[in-house]
Amino acid sequence: MIKLKLAIIEIIKLVIIFMTTILIVSYGLSLMQNEYQQRLRELEPEKAAEQVNLFNFFLE
Repeated sequence: MIKLKLAIIEIIKLVIIFMTTILIVSYGLSLMQNEYQQRLRELEPEKAAEQVNLFNFFLE
């Protein structure tokens, strides 16, 4: 009975560790995705301006 109780406690510890790890990794991934989207938003106006300049250059 004591071994079963210890085994259950160890399993609960493992589940808590895995859940914490998954939570931390998913939080890190969401931060990376937000940073990437923010960088894209910063770069898109510059790219659009470059395309307009090139377009105007070829039309003239």
